[in-house]
Amino acid sequence: MMIAHRGDVIATQGYHGSSPDQAANIKSASKSIISALVGIAIERGVLTGTDQKIAPLAAGSVTCRSRPPTV
Repeated sequence: MMIAHRGDVIATQGYHGSSPDQAANIKSASKSIISALVGIAIERGVLTGTDQKIAPLAAGSVTCRSRPPTV
């Protein structure tokens, strides 16, 4: 885990034998973090809602294989 504030890393911690420098499969945690960030973005007006298309926000850095992803 790594915690950053305004671009500065203020804490790092590895768990269960891993280090902060190693990639880890954290799908469950990722979903919780993304949902919190989406809520913040909606509250601040960055996103209009959970059905908003997000590919246009990525400005060409996302390749869609089928239909454009939504939040």
